[in-house]
Amino acid sequence: MLFYDKKSLGKVYINQNAYAISMQEETKIKKIFTLCFLSSDFFKNTIKNFTSKGSVPAIYPRDIAKLKIPNFPESKQQEIAKLYYNPLEKNTGLDLENYLEREHARNSEVGIFQLNMEIFSLREQLEDLVHKIVMEEKIELRFEY
Repeated sequence: MLFYDKKSLGKVYINQNAYAISMQEETKIKKIFTLCFLSSDFFKNTIKNFTSKGSVPAIYPRDIAKLKIPNFPESKQQEIAKLYYNPLEKNTGLDLENYLEREHARNSEVGIFQLNMEIFSLREQLEDLVHKIVMEEKIELRFEY
């Protein structure tokens, strides 16, 4: 089952078992919390009780209406959303002595989404570095990413 924010749908091709949740009027915190909740093991286990038991499990609109989603207080929703989405400025003034300590401190505060995006960036830089090593090109150490 896929869930989309209606604004970001654009041109999307889906099968009959995909549902769209319209959250245009909701805050960013509410949208992030909803994404986290719908991706959680708790929700995945809950939804198994509503799926058909055929060869291809499916959930029908009539069953979605029966789902009970806990009404977390706004403060708890913000706390959960912050774990997932908490953009922070990148560290500056990094060197060999302070890199690990400062990055560890930042990584403990930044959101999971931001960490994931930084992994993609670091992977590209690593591939570029390996290419330079193989091609025996000059390598410059940069601690910014």
